[in-house]
This record gives sequence, structure tokens and C-alpha cells, in this order.
Amino acid sequence: MNFIQFLIAFAGLVVGVSAVAILFWYLSKTLKKNVIVRNSNTFTIIHLKELDQYPDLLTITECWGGATFDASLRFLKEDPWERLRKLRDGFKNTKLQMLFRGQNILGYNHYADDVVEYFVQKSIANGIDIIRIFDCLNDLRNLETAVKAANKENGHAQIALSYTLGDAYTLDYWKDMAKRIEDMGAKSLC
Repeated sequence: MNFIQFLIAFAGLVVGVSAVAILFWYLSKTLKKNVIVRNSNTFTIIHLKELDQYPDLLTITECWGGATFDASLRFLKEDPWERLRKLRDGFKNTKLQMLFRGQNILGYNHYADDVVEYFVQKSIANGIDIIRIFDCLNDLRNLETAVKAANKENGHAQIALSYTLGDAYTLDYWKDMAKRIEDMGAKSLC
């Protein structure tokens, strides 16, 4: 029994099947968002593909975008596109998802529409199924180009909203926002 099989068995025995999905979500977030990503080269990450044997438990993994792209280049000296292609080859039954910062793509600068469109096109062509698109200020204008590009490439455009509280953020505000996102062509809302 390897480590992944042990974790799956342990999670199933202790707290039920849904724990496996939570465990993998935590691992993917941890690998993506902290120092561990610097030491998690493609060879290491590819071993998580054993979870792909459990399609009822693992349907989507957020595995690319933001810090993973940057860390591949800066710290691991790996090609992030090759990393994505290897993940796609390894995860046959699992949809691959990325986090996308709207007009900022994966960084912190605004890019022209044609750059956003091309990056979305290449992301889907190299293995991404779902693009989770967000703007930290919920400015839908910064999401529109990426949504249209994902739809054009037959990808799944999912919008993530930044939830906040305040007098302006009523139920009607959020319902209107959801309707505008639907009208934009997004396939799902997170």
C-alpha cells in the first residue's frame, strides 16, 4: 500500500468518502499556495495522479495557474506548459481546473484582450477543462474576455465572486450579479 492508498483508506474509515475530496483539495491548495510548491516538481506532483483511479471521489482538481505557473518558471526551472501536459496525460478521468485573474491572466498587470484570448486558448489546448475566472473587485468587465475565449475554445468558464458584506451588498445585488454573469455566458458560478 503506498501513501496515497493509505490516505484514501484512512479517510474512508475515519470520516467517510467525502474526506478524500477534501484531502485532495487541501493538498492541491497547499501545493499551490505556499513554500511547498518550490519543492514540488512535476515528477512529485504527477504521483498524485493515483487518485484518478477514484473518479467518483475526484472529479476536478485545481492544478494550474497563479503560483504554480510562476513557481515552475522561477523556482523549479520547469516549463509550466509541459507540466500541464503531463498532468493532463496523468489525470485521464479528472477534469483539470485553473484559477485565472481575468484581464490580469495569472499576474498583477492588465493585459490586452488578444493576450487574454490567446492564453485561454493555449491553456485549454494544453489540457485545462475548467477556467475559474475572478476579479478581486467583482468588475465583470475584467471577466468578459476570458469567458468569451473559454466558450470559443469549448472550455468551461466558471466565475468566482469575491463575497463581502455591507449595506450595498443585498440579496438583490447578488441576484443581479449572478444574472449578469449568466448573460455573459459563464457556465457556472463559484
